Amino acid sequence: METRVESIMLWGHSLDEYIQMFDLTEADLSKSILDCTAAAGSFNTEMTKKGHNVISCDGMYDRSADDLRSELTQAHHKLLAEIKDNEHKFRWQRVQSPEALAKAWEQSADQFLADYEAGRKEGRYVQAKPPQLGFKDHQFDLALCSHFLFNKYFHKDIDQFLFDAVVELCRVAHEVRIFPLLDVKGEISKMIGPLMLHLQQNDYGVEIREVKYEFQKGGNAMMRVWANTCDVK
Repeated sequence: METRVESIMLWGHSLDEYIQMFDLTEADLSKSILDCTAAAGSFNTEMTKKGHNVISCDGMYDRSADDLRSELTQAHHKLLAEIKDNEHKFRWQRVQSPEALAKAWEQSADQFLADYEAGRKEGRYVQAKPPQLGFKDHQFDLALCSHFLFNKYFHKDIDQFLFDAVVELCRVAHEVRIFPLLDVKGEISKMIGPLMLHLQQNDYGVEIREVKYEFQKGGNAMMRVWANTCDVK
């Protein structure tokens, strides 16, 4: 059995996880950040409490907190069962067991749900997803995209979707970071090379960087992308 992306899409992450996934420095955290396809993670909540500037977007943010709570409960049960059937594909250093992982998900989701309705009113949770985000050009310093773009299961025309989505992220942010570089089967995506070539041919800078976070085996790298007309170092 494979861990399918429809469950992972509702699996959110914490500030500490994002710091490791995206190799975020204190200077990065002080930037204006778009958390794209943010799902039910506590990153926005934790960052807002620290006085930082984050907007999270996801296709599911048109739903109420009660609807999301019900959906999250079902999705987490399903994903946990799939992970138990595939324990050999994961590294259990950060969390020691599937049960510990489930507890971490619950804590992160609880923080998100407690903040969600207020955050929607404040414009911190916005219903949107690639490849059409609706934000202004270079509205953000940094866009983070977790567990979405290389999951080919969703898209019949993955090449065009992937290219369009990354270019759209580069339109709204000076720098884009994408994690992980795995497909829905947990394998290194075959689209990495074609995507990098396309971006370079269209005057974007691209870098693959190893990161400290690794839960799925082999999922310890992110992609950085920026327009060469932008001042990114």
